[in-house]
Amino acid sequence: MRILSLITVFVLIFFLSSSAQFKIATEKKISNFSLLNVKGQLVSLSDYPLAKGFVVVFTSNHCPFAKLYPKRMNELNTKYASLEVPL
Repeated sequence: MRILSLITVFVLIFFLSSSAQFKIATEKKISNFSLLNVKGQLVSLSDYPLAKGFVVVFTSNHCPFAKLYPKRMNELNTKYASLEVPL
């Protein structure tokens, strides 16, 4: 349940910050960091120097609810890749 809540928070933050009507002017930046992707490879923010934002999803492959989200995450990736916002 906690993971589902985290996913919801990240998705809401993304949509609120990317929507024109909810655009929040901010100068906040985060330091480069690395995470393992589903293939076991390290992925860093610096791997995407032209990205205009990021969608980071923390999930589990054991959670029954999380197993329902791959299709939605693929749709998000398809929708926002053209806007230079990788998932």
